Amino acid sequence: MQSGLIERIDRRLRAVGMTARAASLAAGLSDGFVRNIIRGKSGSPRGENLAKIARVLRTTEIWLLRGEGPEEAGLASAPGLPRLPPTGEVAPADVRLPKAMVRDVPVRGTANGAVISRPGEGGQTVEGFVLDPASAVDHVRRPPALTGVADAYAIYVVGDSMAPKHEAGELRFVHPHKPPRPGDPVLVLTTVGDRTEAFIKTYRGRSRSGGVLAEQLNPKALVEFRAATVTAVHRVLTLNELFEV
Repeated sequence: MQSGLIERIDRRLRAVGMTARAASLAAGLSDGFVRNIIRGKSGSPRGENLAKIARVLRTTEIWLLRGEGPEEAGLASAPGLPRLPPTGEVAPADVRLPKAMVRDVPVRGTANGAVISRPGEGGQTVEGFVLDPASAVDHVRRPPALTGVADAYAIYVVGDSMAPKHEAGELRFVHPHKPPRPGDPVLVLTTVGDRTEAFIKTYRGRSRSGGVLAEQLNPKALVEFRAATVTAVHRVLTLNELFEV
């Protein structure tokens, strides 16, 4: 059964256009989780981990384990990917399938970046993660809306400060030149010493002192990032924006 599982996981990785590492991170698991299964270093996944992998690979648990039932689950999304038509159907001419997209968008969130949880102004707990603007932990396929945006990038969500809107492990694409409006999802970049910290929040505007006002969900709070620490506020694109629907 293990060899069949490995073949089916590999088949789905190719179908959705992801590496084993990217699938592991998108599922919220350790970066070597899927790779270790493929290399025979770990047993068959069970329970919640199996469900996470199946969702990211857009299939079902029973198909992964036994090859039974439909291969394509027709789920709304593995994070960042469009829904494919059911097996045997022809996609409409205006739908860009994953294999038609160039895998050149860098994922800037460091895989081993610690979750940052520190008091913000007013005493709120603010959660973010380390971002490395100079290197990439992975590369993912470029959606239509980012065609020609040379410095677009992606991140894997870390932590639960914005759940359920942005769940841990989900992939998000960032447009560094699209101006944010109140209510837009954004990535607030701040500099602390020699490192860049990133915070995915909902943009609310500017404070009187020029700082960035942003909302987080867990714990629910309106947070002000001081102007002196903020280096950029980048728009996080919605699924509709990414595929121009």
